[in-house]
Amino acid sequence: TGTPGTFGNGWMPASTGAFEFYVNAGPTVTSATGPSGDHTTGNGKYVYAEGNNGFAMDEAILVSPCLDMTGLSVPQLKFWYHMYGADIVLLSVDVLDGGMWINDVHVIQGEQQYASLAPWQLAEVSLAGYASADKIRFRVIRGSGNAGDVAIDDVLIQETPPQEAALLSILSPESGCDLTTDHVSVRIVNR
Repeated sequence: TGTPGTFGNGWMPASTGAFEFYVNAGPTVTSATGPSGDHTTGNGKYVYAEGNNGFAMDEAILVSPCLDMTGLSVPQLKFWYHMYGADIVLLSVDVLDGGMWINDVHVIQGEQQYASLAPWQLAEVSLAGYASADKIRFRVIRGSGNAGDVAIDDVLIQETPPQEAALLSILSPESGCDLTTDHVSVRIVNR
């Protein structure tokens, strides 16, 4: 943990200014922003962009190691995020494909949690159109104040799980249901 801390598994901060990613355990240093702990146990490590540093519209960037998604038919990026702070602008996922960064493949704008103890939220990003991507990066845009800590934890690239069926409506019987031998008609959808 610390300034910026040791990033594992080939992840590298790539910010050009003072607004950058840090490795942390426990709460962030700025009050009224950031999580109280990591997503997994509450006691482990996570990465976050520290809103106390830099200037408005600065970018904190965290770049993945080289990716090999050749074994995945429909790749998916999953990660947990915590975006508590009134000055949060956005968190973006970008993809390096064919030597060019494709910005804003997935964007989460503004404050998403309203307390440091609020649960982390899950993001699931389809990378189906980017199966030959070389890297991904997380990019956070700093707001005008210090309450802009954006945290990320438990990043995973995997095969997109198969679609599940969901019940949309019961078509018949229209009212009442008893233990007779009447047929029940339902409407389902793959989600």
